[in-house]
Amino acid sequence: MSMRTTLSDDALSERLSDKDIFKIKLSLSCLSNRVVVCGTTASLYLWQPPSIERPSNQWTLERSGVPVLVISTGDCGARNPKGVHVSLVERDSGFATWKETLTSNSNYHEQQKNFHTLMLSNGDGSMAGFRFNCEESANVFLKEVEAAVQEILSPLSAPELNKLPTTTNRERLKKFRKLKKVEISTPCLFSHVTSITSATQMGEGEKSKTKKDKEKGKPLNGELSRPAHIRRAFSMSKRRPDRGVVAGESMAGATDGGNRCSAFILLTLVRHGETPENKANIIQGQTDTLLSDEGIEQARLAGNKLNDEKFSHIFSSDLKRARKTAEEIIKKNNCCPHINIVEDSRLRERGYGEAEGVSNQRFKQMAVDNNVKTNTFTPKGGETIAELKERASKFLNSLIHEIGTSHCSNSGSPIQNDICFNNEIINDPQTSKCETQKQKQTSQLANVLAVSHGGFIRQLLLHCMNDLPSKFPPGSKRRISFTSPNTGLSRLKIYLKKETKLPEFVECCYLYNAEHLS
Repeated sequence: MSMRTTLSDDALSERLSDKDIFKIKLSLSCLSNRVVVCGTTASLYLWQPPSIERPSNQWTLERSGVPVLVISTGDCGARNPKGVHVSLVERDSGFATWKETLTSNSNYHEQQKNFHTLMLSNGDGSMAGFRFNCEESANVFLKEVEAAVQEILSPLSAPELNKLPTTTNRERLKKFRKLKKVEISTPCLFSHVTSITSATQMGEGEKSKTKKDKEKGKPLNGELSRPAHIRRAFSMSKRRPDRGVVAGESMAGATDGGNRCSAFILLTLVRHGETPENKANIIQGQTDTLLSDEGIEQARLAGNKLNDEKFSHIFSSDLKRARKTAEEIIKKNNCCPHINIVEDSRLRERGYGEAEGVSNQRFKQMAVDNNVKTNTFTPKGGETIAELKERASKFLNSLIHEIGTSHCSNSGSPIQNDICFNNEIINDPQTSKCETQKQKQTSQLANVLAVSHGGFIRQLLLHCMNDLPSKFPPGSKRRISFTSPNTGLSRLKIYLKKETKLPEFVECCYLYNAEHLS
């Protein structure tokens, strides 16, 4: 292709400061991509093949800006598939004024010194070019583009590899091709159903069975016997759209063979109802704000949802919005409407220091001004994320310790219709109509309700997920990164060790459940 590459004079390139680069990255970054910002501004030129309407064969200066490379890793699936994108963005706002998706035919390369070109994807032979005035920045950007194309595009967009019969290339392509149905589910899977034994047959042959035979036949009450990995697959959790993440069946083996204690604590976490500050997107922190009328109604709806729960302990943050939420929930309870609410300052929201009372938008700007990501920014006089997580873990540990020691001091089993805490026994005359058959088997040590705040609940859940052996529904890690909706419900089953009554395993029953608001 012959063309004139004489470029018109444009404004000199300007180097970007670290603060400028950080602002652009912050505006373009998300969970599934990586952003590379060129260290200098550049000029964008476009070239089109000559035609009758456009006989000129020259490059045309379009605009100036900052070249940016966005590499999508495809972690979010079809919503953000794998790809490499080159953009030109404004220096101050990070707004993209031009964007092109690279393919195997783009041929991004250095045509002249400090002048990079690529073929556009519109199919008419048009080209785009970046002119840099800084050789070092141009070379660094070129290397980043070449590396990204090699990493993301090469394995997927090289159809000639399919024609090569070598074993090496076949093995290389296995992980990129779609699986066939016969490879996902084969007839041999039917062998996982080993036996069906009725309850009658179980009684007749029970005496003649050895211990080993009994293990082979489990479960014996007319259920299908499957290997452990199949049982786990059947108990996988399910996500309900807009209703939180809800776990499936209890984990098989939680009470199996004595390896894990059947005694557990049921902990329900509730975020307070809506406040006027929530609606105005204002950061409250530890400022003592009140519920709005909408927030009070949300708390009542949460109370209706939990009205048949026989709570043994109720805790609340000492801030008014949490205390009022707890009171409204208990008013609706059929089993323990007069139970005492214990205020605990450890359940408070994260302290935001000088940022309390400012808008979320202003808080983000404060983070940018300090060259820090929003989710790790600590305002002056505020509480760090690590300090908040430590406070949450201390609350959980002390709760488990108190309930565990109370359980041990009462001959190793909880007393029916009694509430044990701080080594005191408070007689509860309420009948057991709200207890399930499972609770009557003395496996549940306590049923605890804790009303707190979004930031605290997030860190307590992260502590259980990351620091303790646990089972959470699929997608929980991303879900927890967001804030629970007002009066969103999260429930944990905390299994305790037989000997020490320390936490051995945590199972999340549901997460940020807000179906009572719909």
